[in-house]
Amino acid sequence: MGEKTKLHIRSAPPWFSKVILIALILMCFGISESFAGEGQEKPTPEDHEVEQKDMMRVGLRAGVSAFLHAQSYRPAHFIKPTTRVEFGHRLAPSREIGIELAGTQSENRNYKLLGFLAFARAALYESSTKDLWFRGGFGMGTGPRILFKDLSYEKTLIPWGQVSLDMRWRLMPGMHLGTAIAYENLSVINLLLSLDFKV
Repeated sequence: MGEKTKLHIRSAPPWFSKVILIALILMCFGISESFAGEGQEKPTPEDHEVEQKDMMRVGLRAGVSAFLHAQSYRPAHFIKPTTRVEFGHRLAPSREIGIELAGTQSENRNYKLLGFLAFARAALYESSTKDLWFRGGFGMGTGPRILFKDLSYEKTLIPWGQVSLDMRWRLMPGMHLGTAIAYENLSVINLLLSLDFKV
C-alpha cells in the first residue's frame, strides 16, 4: 500500500503549482489594473468595427482543476490537468455566446472528466489592450465520484454548470492571451491560461 501511494504522488507533474501561481497573479493583476484604469483606453469605434467583422473566436485553454471534494490535499490527489477548446460567436461588441469542450486527465477514472458547455459571456470592462468578462454556462458531462460530496455516487452523464471570470490581454490584432478562474459543478475550481484567435 505504501509503495502504491508513493508512485501515485510522483505522478503529479511538477508544473502544477507554477500554473496555479501564474494564473492567480495574472488574474489579480489584470482585474486591479482594469478597475484602476477605468475610464481610460476606451475601445475606439474602429476597434468595435474590427470586432464586429471578426465575429467568430477559437480559444485554446489549459490549466489545472482543483477538486473540492478530494479526501487528500496532496497535489497528486487534489489537482489534475485540464485542457479545453471553445468556439465563440459575438452577438454585440460586449456580448458573446459559444460552446466549450472540456476534459480533465487522470489515470484514476474517478477523476476523469469529459463534457461540453454552452455558454454566454458579457464584458465587465473593455479597453484597447485588455478586457474582463463574466461568463456562465450549462451543459452535460461525465459524473465520476469525485464530483459528489460523499464520493459514494457516480453516474455516466450529469448536468454541468459553470461561472467564471476571464481576463484577456491583446497580443496583436485577432490574438489574445488570457487567464480565467472557473467554478464548475459545485465541486471544481479551474485555473486556466488561454490563447484566443479570431477567425
